[in-house]
Amino acid sequence: MNALLPYRIISYLLLVVAAFFSIICLLMLLMAFANIALFFPFIIFSSVIIYIITSFIFFIKVVENKKTCKQKLIKLIRISSFITIIFSLLFLINGLFTLYNPSVISQFVHEFFTMQKNNPAAKQISTETMIATLKGVMYFMILFATTLLIHIYETYKLIKQHNSSIINNNQNTTLH
Repeated sequence: MNALLPYRIISYLLLVVAAFFSIICLLMLLMAFANIALFFPFIIFSSVIIYIITSFIFFIKVVENKKTCKQKLIKLIRISSFITIIFSLLFLINGLFTLYNPSVISQFVHEFFTMQKNNPAAKQISTETMIATLKGVMYFMILFATTLLIHIYETYKLIKQHNSSIINNNQNTTLH
């Protein structure tokens, strides 16, 4: 059971991030009604949240409590994990590219301040603070994306190990 301690810790940390993402997701949904282009990011963020929650339910129910789960839960984990893998890879590649090309961040900050030159709130933020904040966000997203990829890999290993605990919805028998 101690071998699962890192997975358990990561699962709880991902739940905290999922709670934060759910707030962002609700705001995206409200904005998506005004701009249809925001439905795509809404679906992606929703899939990440669904993956985190369903994998946690599987872990608690099947691995920790040694109960059975329906095949529907496993299908939901698999579908949402594929979208989460794409999300993670995109954020990982984008984050690494941005951090290895600091001129991209500098150019973005310069363009931001150019567009916000009449905004008094934007004048209170220094360029260095904005660059440091964006780098911090990039580091967090790289860490988060890497953690998600590792978590998905470990979840699939657990699903394979506990395959006998998955009940087929149609036949009420275990899958082999």
